Amino acid sequence: MKHRTIPAFVRPTVIVLLSALLIVAAGLTGCTLSSLNNRDEQAAPPTSATQDVNVNQEVKNETNDPVKPVAVEKSYKVLTGLETTSELADLRPVAISVANDVYSMPQYGIGAGEILIEVPLEDGTTRLTLLTTDYAKMTTIGAISSTRSYLLEICNAFKAIQCFNGSDATISAEEIALYDTLDYESGKCAGMYYYDTTRFDETDLMTNGILVDAGIRKAELNQTTEDGYLPFVFAAPDTRIVAGSASANRVIVRYSDDLNVSYLYNTATGKYVRYQYGEKQVDATNGSEVAFDNLFILCASSVIYESESNKSLDLVIEDGGSGYYITNGTYTDITWKRNDDGTLTFYDATGAVLTANRGTSYIGFITAGAKAGVTVS
Repeated sequence: MKHRTIPAFVRPTVIVLLSALLIVAAGLTGCTLSSLNNRDEQAAPPTSATQDVNVNQEVKNETNDPVKPVAVEKSYKVLTGLETTSELADLRPVAISVANDVYSMPQYGIGAGEILIEVPLEDGTTRLTLLTTDYAKMTTIGAISSTRSYLLEICNAFKAIQCFNGSDATISAEEIALYDTLDYESGKCAGMYYYDTTRFDETDLMTNGILVDAGIRKAELNQTTEDGYLPFVFAAPDTRIVAGSASANRVIVRYSDDLNVSYLYNTATGKYVRYQYGEKQVDATNGSEVAFDNLFILCASSVIYESESNKSLDLVIEDGGSGYYITNGTYTDITWKRNDDGTLTFYDATGAVLTANRGTSYIGFITAGAKAGVTVS
């Protein structure tokens, strides 16, 4: 078989054509690869470095946003104005009557009262009544004693649930029924009170916070109440005011020939420490002294009822009267009245509602004739 050969004159031309074709093909291939590379670069996901920049930028933006502070609403105890939990802030107070003679001392619980009320009795002694909203934690309270018609009115001014053991002959069971009470003598409070036979008087009646709480629930009494019954307003939180320019480092209240109650101001604690029968009065629960941030001495008109068998005293709360406000080593004259709704209001010398320091308070009622026996120095 014969093989054709390319003539010699044609060879250079063929080589040139082949070379040209190869160059064109290479160019086309380069363009295609270049376009593919560009397309891949556009479609590729961002690198980790790019992601970090974007995330950091987002975090930075969030960090730079202004942070709005969350307003925390504080709750305060109604009787003391001191900070507490929201659950305790609207609790209704209880008022527990405690005997106050030489045979009943030392009493349990009187140092834990947020307000301690003292009223005179017909025999020259006094009756103490502790008011508190934080009663559930109290371990022992007593000796529980009787109430009086004017004491019922005073405690009702604080919307309190009243705990006591009977009353004198000047008030009927029908009148007592007008108030929210847990009266041992009524026979409806079984299990709420008990006798402490270890006391000097084996008939001393006692209770505690758990029993009081159970008694309130058993009687289905309302356990909460609205604010607005305190007879004064509190100073701003974290402030301490003076009552006036006159000094009050020692206060003596002469309830009778046999009973002088005195208070000494402790500059270190800012409280007035109570003394009775010449000795510092203590709470038998823990031996702590009985002391208060505020003292209110209130004078009231009084009536004595006498018969062949007995004598009784009645304070005329409806008339209001004069008095003293004592705090922070100072004192001032005040007036007070009973309002139409049964609450009390204390007024300063200008006629404005009295402003008092936050903390515990003592409110001592005395007969108008006993005002001359009050000494403040």
